Amino acid sequence: MKTAGILLAIVLALCIGYWFGQHLIKVAETTVVEYYAMPTISVSVSPAPRRFTVPDVPHFIWRTDTVQRQIIDTAAILADWTMKREYADRLIEDSTGTIDYTAIVQYNRLQNISLDYTPIQRIVTTTKVIKERWAPLLFVGGNSAGYVTVEGGIFIGKYGFSAELGQNMFGNERYIGGKIGMRF
Repeated sequence: MKTAGILLAIVLALCIGYWFGQHLIKVAETTVVEYYAMPTISVSVSPAPRRFTVPDVPHFIWRTDTVQRQIIDTAAILADWTMKREYADRLIEDSTGTIDYTAIVQYNRLQNISLDYTPIQRIVTTTKVIKERWAPLLFVGGNSAGYVTVEGGIFIGKYGFSAELGQNMFGNERYIGGKIGMRF
């Protein structure tokens, strides 16, 4: 009967210690979101014409009230034809990265088009830190002298104290003790 009482006390002490441990420790969680620009990926293409089309009917501008004779300036047409035009802009800029383009038009055709993609990597770091106010402790054991012991105590910071209760399994001898200690 005494052994059943001791076992019941041990189980009860373990349950109480578990409950105290769950409710006395605070877990602080911090989340940090960082964005890192990855190396730029560049693609440059000199496209070949796919097809040429000439409209069947030319588009004329008709003016009914005035007749004007249009002078064709061949030098201006050739200067416009040889002029090199460069276009550049940003197509996309969001949390996944940026896409920039550069296009060169000369001799009445697209000479080159380049795309630069700079991906952005999103890194989420979640850190959990255990902040103890105080931590309970419970020891159950025995020794070679035939004593069964139960020890319960508390750590506050790195210092702690405990109380110990022991009973001889083969006799009626009991003892009570206390301890003071430090956690390294």
